[in-house]
Amino acid sequence: MKFRHFLEVLKDENELTITKKPVNLNIEAGALAAKCVALDGPALQFEAIDDYEGVASLVSGLYASPSDMYSRTRRPWIRLLLAMDQDKRMTYEEMQGYFDDALIQGGIKAIEVDRAIWDEKMEGDNVDLFRLPFPIIHELDAGRYSNMNTIIVEDPETRGHSWSGERFMLASKNSIAVRMINGSPLSTVYNKYQNIGKPMPFSIAIGVDSAIPIATAIFMEGITGPMSAADLAGYLGGEPIELFKSEANQLLVPANAEILIEGMAFPGETGTEGAFNGMIQYEAPSVQPVFRVTSIKYRKNCIIPFDVTGIKGSDSLTLKSIAHSFRLQKIMNILWMGYRAVKWVYCPISFRLGMAIASATPVYPGFEFLISRALFSCSHWFDKVLIVDTGCGAEELARIMGDVYQKASPVTAFHFTRQLDAAIPENAKYPTPEGTTGRMYINATFDPTWPKDLLPTRVSFETCWPIEIQDKVMANWKRWGFALEPQKREIRY
Repeated sequence: MKFRHFLEVLKDENELTITKKPVNLNIEAGALAAKCVALDGPALQFEAIDDYEGVASLVSGLYASPSDMYSRTRRPWIRLLLAMDQDKRMTYEEMQGYFDDALIQGGIKAIEVDRAIWDEKMEGDNVDLFRLPFPIIHELDAGRYSNMNTIIVEDPETRGHSWSGERFMLASKNSIAVRMINGSPLSTVYNKYQNIGKPMPFSIAIGVDSAIPIATAIFMEGITGPMSAADLAGYLGGEPIELFKSEANQLLVPANAEILIEGMAFPGETGTEGAFNGMIQYEAPSVQPVFRVTSIKYRKNCIIPFDVTGIKGSDSLTLKSIAHSFRLQKIMNILWMGYRAVKWVYCPISFRLGMAIASATPVYPGFEFLISRALFSCSHWFDKVLIVDTGCGAEELARIMGDVYQKASPVTAFHFTRQLDAAIPENAKYPTPEGTTGRMYINATFDPTWPKDLLPTRVSFETCWPIEIQDKVMANWKRWGFALEPQKREIRY
């Protein structure tokens, strides 16, 4: 789905509000967007930017999630579903299954086109990043930032294209400081160029087809194998991604991006990036690679997306939660060699990924212990794991918490490691003298050795009325005068 079409879809679904009142790009736009995300509000587009009217506008919250403690009438990942042109009632388990299908099918091959949509350009000495309204998002940020972008580079060994979503700070009118993430596709390729002593060509696409940020987040988790992020985005969005061969560096870039920034990253050239409010906390200034910008192409009245990073429910937290949770689900089921050990895994956005919740049916005593150990070994984001029965959907955190107090015995269900030999996750706020901690998992499932006739039945709409009555109620809901559309059945027992 093209970027501007995605904005129209969000607007039609009341998931985007457009304001024509002038705002300042220095902190003000960020504060307005942050408050909207905190209130579970829509995405915000600022059409009038002080000193930049007629040049560009800003938009924030395109992938931000309503609270996952929200009523089931609105999915926490509704904007991701709209971005992929999927049914907005799709369950979390179905969404993870859709991601899985994309990997199994190998994506949809991107296509190369011979023209792009950019109307304006700056090249050579005329390059000036400050002519575009990249905002200062938070009060203590060290400069103007872009943090909703796709950085495209070519691996010097495999010649494959690698996509990443690292943020960057404007260092000068023609250079940026990129916050490199250890182990990311970008850092891997950048280090290869450093080792061979050659400059790395790069392209940065901003305002891309709606499925690209989702595909890039999954690609950065390292589970797509040989499939490119572009092919994955094509499958997720239901149509091939159109790529254009850049004249500046021959990289294949999204042809429909609002902005394309290109240049070279020279070996050993670094500078200060930050401070900046990261996903979990303020990140201190650090030495990061500096990329030299030689060309900027952009659409007339281009639209620049940005993220209010660190706000609960923000774009970055939502994309990280969805992608990292899918990675864990994929690994769990691979470890059990084809057996579907978990139905889904979710690191809740509202918990800032501080807990992993896994839906599983214990098949033998101790099964939940093995699941928790495997999850801890695959992630540094959490120190708590909750195992729940398959009767719950991830979209129902309130019901999941209910299972904790109904099923988890204080005597037998809470398990702690006694050795303080694990690093404290980044999102934890508690201190320990050595900077290490333990791990805990909670077993909120029924004992697999219990006879079925001893298991209580969940009291719910889905379990206390016949299926034919449920279907009739849902089919005739609006005819009976109710405004809100009922959601698909989540629980059968």
